[in-house]
Amino acid sequence: MRTIFTGAARAALVLATCRAFYLPGVAPRTFRYGDKVELKVNKLTSVHTQIPYDYYSLKFCRPRGGIKQATENLGEFLSGDLIENSPYHLFMEQDQFCKVLCQVDLTKSDVAALKTIIREEYHHNWIIDNLPAASIVDSEQYIITAYAGGFPVGYQDHKASYLFNHVNIIVEYHPLDDGSRVVGFYVEPFTVKHKFANDAKWDGSGEAPPLSTCDKSGPMVYEAIAAKQDVQTGPVIFTYDVLWRASNVKWASRWDIYLSMDNAVPDKVHWFSIVNSLLIVLFLTVMVAMIMVRNLHRDIVRYNRVLSDEEKAEDREESGWKLVHADVFRPPDKLPMLFCVCVGTGVQVLLCAAIALIFAAAGFLSPANRGSLATAVLVLFVMMGIFAGYASATLYKTFKGRLWQKCTLCTAFAFPGICFGTFLTFDSLLYYYGSTGAVPVASLVSLLALWFGVSVPLVFVGAYLGYKREPLAYPTITSNIPREVPTPQPWYLSVWFTTTVGGILPFGACFVELFFILSSMWMDQYYYVFGFTGLVFIILVATCCEITIVLCYFQLCSENHRWWWRSFLTSGSTAFYVFAYSVDYFRRLGADEWFTYVLYFGYMGLICVGLFLLTGTCGFLACLWFTKKIYASIKASSGAKPVDGPALTSTLQEPLKKSVKELDTLLGSGWQEKCGLVKEVSSKGETEWVLEKHAAEFKDKGADFIKTTYGVKEDDPVRTTAKKDAVANAERELEAIEADVRADTTNFESTYNNLGGTSRADLQQPDPSPKVKQQPDSLHGNRAATTTQPSSQEQSADVKEALMNAQELLAKANGGNSGTCSGSCNCVIA
Repeated sequence: MRTIFTGAARAALVLATCRAFYLPGVAPRTFRYGDKVELKVNKLTSVHTQIPYDYYSLKFCRPRGGIKQATENLGEFLSGDLIENSPYHLFMEQDQFCKVLCQVDLTKSDVAALKTIIREEYHHNWIIDNLPAASIVDSEQYIITAYAGGFPVGYQDHKASYLFNHVNIIVEYHPLDDGSRVVGFYVEPFTVKHKFANDAKWDGSGEAPPLSTCDKSGPMVYEAIAAKQDVQTGPVIFTYDVLWRASNVKWASRWDIYLSMDNAVPDKVHWFSIVNSLLIVLFLTVMVAMIMVRNLHRDIVRYNRVLSDEEKAEDREESGWKLVHADVFRPPDKLPMLFCVCVGTGVQVLLCAAIALIFAAAGFLSPANRGSLATAVLVLFVMMGIFAGYASATLYKTFKGRLWQKCTLCTAFAFPGICFGTFLTFDSLLYYYGSTGAVPVASLVSLLALWFGVSVPLVFVGAYLGYKREPLAYPTITSNIPREVPTPQPWYLSVWFTTTVGGILPFGACFVELFFILSSMWMDQYYYVFGFTGLVFIILVATCCEITIVLCYFQLCSENHRWWWRSFLTSGSTAFYVFAYSVDYFRRLGADEWFTYVLYFGYMGLICVGLFLLTGTCGFLACLWFTKKIYASIKASSGAKPVDGPALTSTLQEPLKKSVKELDTLLGSGWQEKCGLVKEVSSKGETEWVLEKHAAEFKDKGADFIKTTYGVKEDDPVRTTAKKDAVANAERELEAIEADVRADTTNFESTYNNLGGTSRADLQQPDPSPKVKQQPDSLHGNRAATTTQPSSQEQSADVKEALMNAQELLAKANGGNSGTCSGSCNCVIA
């Protein structure tokens, strides 16, 4: 017991620390005093254009040994990173002041390019020891420290543009016994119109003359600036200072201040999102519990109980979700293959997202390991192709589809093809703009190799396994003739209304966290609270499942059995609200380029398509479980398989009508629903009872009904005697005809004729006597029966004969098996 409590306490402690930690992903590097610390430059970025550029595409100082590109992974290429060396020289724990980097001469084209970059608020992104540069912006009013997004190239003041040509590089280090480790990196930019002392000139070679605009005894400060460097043609001098500061922050914790942005977004904001989501889930859970415990329990008890004589006499019709038991598992009549493809791809996206979140929450996909998240998502999506093929194939086989090759190909190429086509289009446009966001050809080849070499074969393997297994088993039998959906349906159960309402609550459960995710994607912010994201993801899935179950139950109660696409669209509509929110969020970017609109809404549309497939699949799987669960709880002729043979032909409709009238006289009112008959209105406006599907089901239900009706009242001598005599006679007759029955039951009509029923031609002749009607032999053996109410003795004889003939026909339909009648009304009326 003590071990159990200890384990529970540890589990509670783990759950309480749901805030994700991170694993830096690289080994720490220790520098000794005076060792060179390399400063690297990355792409120039702007939240307003979303088009990254190479750092050296502008006229900045270049390294004398040439530009060298650092090794990058696939995720870095996909995100547009381009990491290169720089001309800055830093040495561990050695301060440097007023160091001249270079002097460049700006031409008109250079000035125009710089002004455009400054107007669009592009930022530098520098890196030291895999640590990005935080920005310290000093002005007359305030000092701002930003830990994401780098530092600006310059700024505009009214119509003038100023270039940041001097930087204070501040590096924090943690001292150790054998050296020091870099734990912090800040850049404070300044705009200074530099001049050489004594108006000296410098051609860029050799050592630069001393400057009169900065002091070599200390770092640059804002108050010491005499004039600002505006962007104009002519020479521009770039300088820098280097300051080293000891810090108590350990190397393993150096990313904390970046990820939390110095606690700019407190954890209570994320907890507010979690609590808000949990309240929504609690509300839906209560609704589902009320449906399951109260309504469903009441319905199942009502459907399964045996009616009393008084209730039978009321001739009440059943209503609600039980009436569609023979159609609820009928495959969708519209685009069944597309439905299977959507479900298969949704399973692929769902598993990819879930596993990626698990690894991210465990710290393996931290922002410290640059490009790891994009690489992991891509690889996981490719590997989950086997589950996509398996899910789509299993569902398509259950739908009895024949074009399985086409279904598998669509699963392997539909959504991945849309993603790759969109990416390739945008990559071409980025290449036209000269952006670093354009993925190199080698990376495109790698993507195609992953798709065609890994994903597609895995989809086919999964499809093969799916087609080899048995189809999904349903608790009820689907009829051959679809049941018409009653019209008009309530307005609140229309497709548009349920689809619109279904996505509101799931979106409300995740919209707070969605803001931070979008900020990470489009505003160059760090996102690392994957523990919160995992909780929100679980809540999102639970909300989608619950709201879909609730609306599906209401739909079935209105006798609408077309729930397949409805369940997918209901929860999938969450993606439409996410896209609408992204439209509102786009205003924060302040975009002024048409390509930014295309890039933003193109990728957000692609993300929302994936989210639509994910949430739609969750809703469908929940509804599938729900419908199988409730229909397995009622008696709806689910035990026997339908006999082979065609549905009831129009030739048998006339004897059916005669038998129905005779049964009204024999059995009284209230028997039709128990035997599986449904009401239909003819073209003449008359209401008549007709078979809903195979005669076998009608036969099974009717025989069971007669056995129950004439066997439960032991104190009624007429019914008891009739039942015993009928069973004894039926058993004797079954023993005599058992040998030749099996070869004589090809279909229901031949069975009817072999038992002495009227011929097809006779059935089509009008009855010459309005008072006397010829009754089929399966009920009364070719004798005339008037429509008047028979006496008790005649009723007893009718009952005995009807029950015996029912036994005979049931034995024939079951292949000659003897025993009591246990199947449906066709043994009575056939």
